[in-house]
Amino acid sequence: EGFLLRYVFFEAATKTVGRYYRDGLGRKKTNTAATKEVLQLPLVRKWLDHFALKVHPEVIKLILDSNLKHRGSKSARELRNGLVHQWSANDAGEVMSRFKSLDSALVAVISAIDRAAKTA
Repeated sequence: EGFLLRYVFFEAATKTVGRYYRDGLGRKKTNTAATKEVLQLPLVRKWLDHFALKVHPEVIKLILDSNLKHRGSKSARELRNGLVHQWSANDAGEVMSRFKSLDSALVAVISAIDRAAKTA
């Protein structure tokens, strides 16, 4: 449960950064389109780099890389999808065994966004 809540918070915070990025470029999406937006690894890196948010690339990869699909090394997104869409007991077990590293990766991004927001 904690993993899913943290992932949702990560997703919301990251999409907010993306919205500010698009607004700064003069490109706006409707609220409906923004909520259905998929977080793509290169795009999220671009957003974070644009605002000088210091997050190690491997952290973003651990969270979003869609190539990490093998048991024991799935990305946070793949695990979240397995829990939410398939109710996968195997994915739940993997989340529990890897919770510390997955949670710290999510917290790293959330904290970077939070620090930047407080200094803006």
